[in-house]
Amino acid sequence: MACSIILVEIVPQGAYAKGSAVKVVFLGFRYENVSPEMQNRIEVRILGMLYQKESVQVLSPSQAVQLLGSERVNTVLTTSSTDSLRSVCSSLNADYVITGQLKTLGRDTVRPVLEGQIIRYDKQEDGFRTVDVLRHYDEFDLVLADIQRNLIDTINSGEQTFLQRYMPLIAVGLVVVGGFILLLTSSTSSSNSGTSKGGTPTPN
Repeated sequence: MACSIILVEIVPQGAYAKGSAVKVVFLGFRYENVSPEMQNRIEVRILGMLYQKESVQVLSPSQAVQLLGSERVNTVLTTSSTDSLRSVCSSLNADYVITGQLKTLGRDTVRPVLEGQIIRYDKQEDGFRTVDVLRHYDEFDLVLADIQRNLIDTINSGEQTFLQRYMPLIAVGLVVVGGFILLLTSSTSSSNSGTSKGGTPTPN
């Protein structure tokens, strides 16, 4: 069984650190019978998806190796245990770790089949989210879509939605508008009541 780490830098180190408290470590994957070119393409695509996530600081596999050492990273890739991933979060002050295992099935080099599992460890929940992989390599975009939907879009970046951000102002506005409508209704009712009490004049 082969264990390897692809050290790819597609952007300057730290270029995508957006100053958020939320940090994601992408360790890369443990590979078996996967060509270096295929490994490179897979990791570059996933890194690109992570870099597009707003308000998240991303550490690439090569940065993780620089900070943790290749021996420790290889150990984590081999085990992917809760304890090892929790330890990575502690060492790097990270909130999430993404890793996993991928291998090719059979000997078809034209349409190789990838099998494995992509894992995201969540420090706050002390648990995992996973995406299972069993696809031809030329269908890997479908796997990437699952990773985006289940592992990246669900990262809590601390960003507030429009409603969350402006809900206090909206609430105050609704109270003011409600009070104005109530005052207007009350004023109209009083006016109608005064007209009714006057009655119709009796002729002499």
